[in-house]
Amino acid sequence: MTRLYLDIETYRKSKYDAFINERIIAIGVLEDWTPYSEDSLSITSEPEVCFKVFNEWDLGSEKVVIRRFYEYLNDLIAESKFLVIIGFNILCFDIPLLIQKGVEYGVGSLHDLNKLWHDTFTIDLFQVALPLNNMLFKGNTLENIANKARKHGINIPSAYGRGEDVPRWYEERKYDRIVNHLRADLEILRYIDLTNAVVKVLIKNSSGIVS
Repeated sequence: MTRLYLDIETYRKSKYDAFINERIIAIGVLEDWTPYSEDSLSITSEPEVCFKVFNEWDLGSEKVVIRRFYEYLNDLIAESKFLVIIGFNILCFDIPLLIQKGVEYGVGSLHDLNKLWHDTFTIDLFQVALPLNNMLFKGNTLENIANKARKHGINIPSAYGRGEDVPRWYEERKYDRIVNHLRADLEILRYIDLTNAVVKVLIKNSSGIVS
């Protein structure tokens, strides 16, 4: 089984432009061929664990970013016997936007791209973590999960900046910071996933330990 931790970064001038005037500026992935076990956290480098980023400033345009990403994803699906894609809020945001952009740039038809994503298995830690946030969407963030896990002795890696920093970094052309932010979030996702952190915190809370 292969795991692919996925995160995208976007840029829009207004919060009301989501999915309308929103541009994908970077797609980060952490490709993981290690066993699905907490022991795998000791393995952090290639060839077992590989960080890749497809970004606008290196590739020249959103169109090329999308096309290169889909080329990579199709190759990975062909190479993997069983691919699991893991992210945070990817079912509501990342995947729908990637499908929309794929259709827009001629990667494939809506039918083809829906089937491609359907044929992978998906874990959305945003949905998984809702019980930690009283089933509320507001406040259900990756940072919140990490903080709760740390309180219970699970040593989640630190973030690099915040999502709201990305538009400013992009405008200031501080692209290395966007890449560092992507990588840190992907490492947090991997750590939460492999430690089964959400389930552990829920069990401890149900045992009377205050979150």
